[in-house]
Amino acid sequence: MKKKWMIAVALLMVAGATQAVSAAGTTTTGTGMTWTTATDTIPVVGAAMAGATSTAGSTTVGVNVDPSYTVTIPANTKVEFNETDAVYGTIRVETAQLDRDKCIKVTLNSDRKLKDKDDPDKVIPYEILSQENPFTAAYYTEAGEETPLTIAIKKENWNKAYAGTYADTVTFTVSYVSLDEAR
Repeated sequence: MKKKWMIAVALLMVAGATQAVSAAGTTTTGTGMTWTTATDTIPVVGAAMAGATSTAGSTTVGVNVDPSYTVTIPANTKVEFNETDAVYGTIRVETAQLDRDKCIKVTLNSDRKLKDKDDPDKVIPYEILSQENPFTAAYYTEAGEETPLTIAIKKENWNKAYAGTYADTVTFTVSYVSLDEAR
């Protein structure tokens, strides 16, 4: 096939009646996406070539969407003294381009004890809840999904607390896992 094109191009160049149409090969990459067009040069024959009415060629346009996601977790939060039910914040999937058989897993790890900064043996037990149940993990498959969280401290735990400044570190881990794990 390539020899036929080269012979046709050579003949037309001698006759001075050749034009070439070229689809330039380009690759463009954006956030999580790559698309490519193939290069193809198609000789277009003018009136000098008897019996030729048109020539066709084709290129391929493709796209590759890489998995990506954005998850928002609750910010640092201060609970007021004697508050038994405080809004902690929301885990929210802002954007999600996922494989069909994958999902986003968000886990929470904490001692669930507020520790006095001057004496870590002094603690105030608490829970992080989602819909009144202790939260440990959630699975998400699309943008817009969210899990509101609250902090619950029992009144009797407040009553036992010593004066001081208390804190705990909460670690959220975001993973890209098999959808089978979520089932």
